[in-house]
Amino acid sequence: MSRDHQLDLGRLRVSISFGRANAVFFEASDCVVSHIADSGRIGAMVIDLHGRAKWETGHVVITELVTAGAITVLISDRGPAQIELRITSTGSQAPTSIASATAAVEKVSNMAFTIHGSSVTPLFRVGEVERSLWRRARFVVRPNSGPRASSLVSEEG
Repeated sequence: MSRDHQLDLGRLRVSISFGRANAVFFEASDCVVSHIADSGRIGAMVIDLHGRAKWETGHVVITELVTAGAITVLISDRGPAQIELRITSTGSQAPTSIASATAAVEKVSNMAFTIHGSSVTPLFRVGEVERSLWRRARFVVRPNSGPRASSLVSEEG
């Protein structure tokens, strides 16, 4: 993926290219993170409900939200793919991010998905009951990076 910038009197032309299918460009600006203050207590309550068969398998608790003031997400359909944007500056300087700028699509090819919006919640973290044959169920909060978990509360406390 490459980004080329050309500044011309308060307008910025951005070209983003992808060399393969399903490549992603993600940019968020003015982000605010909100989270449950006492996720340990919530986890203990979920484990208690689970132990009494009152918590449905597969249900999760949203423990953290990231709300973005602006976002740009681009996903290529196949390679090569490209999108060219004309970004207008509202002042004497170029915008600091594509997400927070006013953008118009000038050219697009082989893109599967594009979004350029404001006031969205693109990211979140969840807690859920993790069951195993070898240990008691526990409440885990999934990290952003993959399926591994860090334990907060087990049925034993």
